[in-house]
Amino acid sequence: LSVDSRVLSALRTDQLCEPYYRRKALTHLDKGIVIILAGGTGRPFFTTDTTAALLAAELDCDILLKGSNVDGVYTADPHKNPH
Repeated sequence: LSVDSRVLSALRTDQLCEPYYRRKALTHLDKGIVIILAGGTGRPFFTTDTTAALLAAELDCDILLKGSNVDGVYTADPHKNPH
C-alpha cells in the first residue's frame, strides 16, 4: 500500500521536513495527503499530548490517535508512582 504523505514540523528543520503552517497542512489534507506533525508546538512547557490535541482541533480533525505505553493522562509517572 502506498500513501502520499508529508512531515510538517513546528521547529525549523527545512532539510528534513516542511515547516508547519495551518494553511499548508489543510491544503495537504484537502488533496488526500496524510500529514505527520512533528516538533510539538515549537514552544517549551507543552506536552506532546497537549500539542496533538491543539493541532487536531486547529485542523478540525475527525480523529486523534494516541500511541504510547500508558493508558491515560497522569499527574505522575505511572511507572514510578502506582497511585
